[in-house]
Amino acid sequence: MNISEVSRRLGLTADTLRYYEKEGLIPPVPRTRGGARDYGEKEFGWIEFIKCMRGAGIEVEALAEYVRLYQAGDSTVQARKQILIDQRVKIAARLAEIQATLDRLDMKIEHYESHIVRHEERFASVHPVRSQEDAAPQRSAGRWRHCLRPPCPVRAHPTVGMRPDRARPAAPAAPWPV
Repeated sequence: MNISEVSRRLGLTADTLRYYEKEGLIPPVPRTRGGARDYGEKEFGWIEFIKCMRGAGIEVEALAEYVRLYQAGDSTVQARKQILIDQRVKIAARLAEIQATLDRLDMKIEHYESHIVRHEERFASVHPVRSQEDAAPQRSAGRWRHCLRPPCPVRAHPTVGMRPDRARPAAPAAPWPV
């Protein structure tokens, strides 16, 4: 199979496949008489392996060393195994860091959800939601015309934000915190 077929099947660019070969991440790919790469099942398997390992964050240098040792033969089995063990330890450490980050994000999201619920409950008790029939806007235009809740009376007041020495009001604030 040619480089475009492999590229399409694995979702990699042709440049990536050439890079993998140039850097020694896959064994040299056989060529046709015309010089085009001719990928077989063996090469395809190597590319799948490298794609998986790179996706997990394994370093290019470690993978290149692994391939070099593989090509050296069975006398390098222990060294290849050690490379895999070392990379597994690094990935496990990163996975623990990611899990700690996920736990922290979950805690923060829970905090915001409980804060939003408390804020909405407090706001609803002060500003009850009006029905659709009662939702005639208090202004004919403006940003509150689509709301069911009336604008906050303090923020909607035309003189809020006015300085005595200025003739026009400051830009109005958002109707409520986001």
